[in-house]
Amino acid sequence: MYLHEVFKGRYHKQPKIASFPNVKKLDEIYTVGPISIRSACSHHLVPILGNCWIGIKPGDRVIGLPSLRVLLIGCSQGHTSRKKLS
Repeated sequence: MYLHEVFKGRYHKQPKIASFPNVKKLDEIYTVGPISIRSACSHHLVPILGNCWIGIKPGDRVIGLPSLRVLLIGCSQGHTSRKKLS
């Protein structure tokens, strides 16, 4: 079970992320967190465990807060390095 959870993103398709037009012309940074992440270092195969906060400044399109969490989890699962996540 642990292997399927930690290395899941490596063998699954990346999730689709919905974005919407920025009709309210939002221009301030918004954040979401803490989001728990689990991954494994691609070089040492040791676990990477921690919490993450994401801050984003919208442009012409806006991504919903749940989509940011889905994006982070999709990027962090599988072989990766801490430098790629930050």
